[in-house]
Amino acid sequence: MKFDEAEDRLVDVIASCKGKCKPTTIGKAWMYVGIVRGSGKEDQAGARKAFAAAFAADPRVRLDEALATAETRDSYEAAR
Repeated sequence: MKFDEAEDRLVDVIASCKGKCKPTTIGKAWMYVGIVRGSGKEDQAGARKAFAAAFAADPRVRLDEALATAETRDSYEAAR
């Protein structure tokens, strides 16, 4: 699993949007950054930051439950 590469690609997508993407798209991308950080890299502090960015973009963003560990679910809820 290439978690660093996945995170880099997601962050690149977010950066390239710059006003061109819908808030729901940005929110979903940040949510997946949170999944990569929390479930993949076991970085819950980083996951919470990503989830906070996701909620800032789209307050209704939903967690991908299939990919989230219990700890990552907790980080998602804490960011809410």
